Amino acid sequence: TAEARYTHVFGTPRAQQLWGMGGLVEYVPSPAWVLGIDVFADTPRGDASSYHLRSNVAAKWRPTEAVEVQALVGRSLSNQRGAAQTSYKLVLEYKH
Repeated sequence: TAEARYTHVFGTPRAQQLWGMGGLVEYVPSPAWVLGIDVFADTPRGDASSYHLRSNVAAKWRPTEAVEVQALVGRSLSNQRGAAQTSYKLVLEYKH
C-alpha cells in the first residue's frame, strides 16, 4: 500500500506544513491477525533537506468481532529536523 500525505497545522510557521510519502506491507497469517511494517518520510514544504524518515512495525489482533488490539513500535531511521525518535502505541478497541 502506498500513502501520500499533506499536513497543515493552522496558526504555526511554514515548518508545520509537511509533505509526506511512504509504503506499507501487511501480512495476514490468519483471520484474527494482521502484521505490518511501513516506512514513511515527511519534509517541510519548501525544504526537502529537512526530512524525517521513520519505520514502524505493528500488529492487530481481532479475537472477536467486537474487540481489536493494536500494538506499534516505531523508530526514526534518519531525522534531519532533530534527534531520533522512538514511538510506542497500544490501542484496545471495543465495537458495540
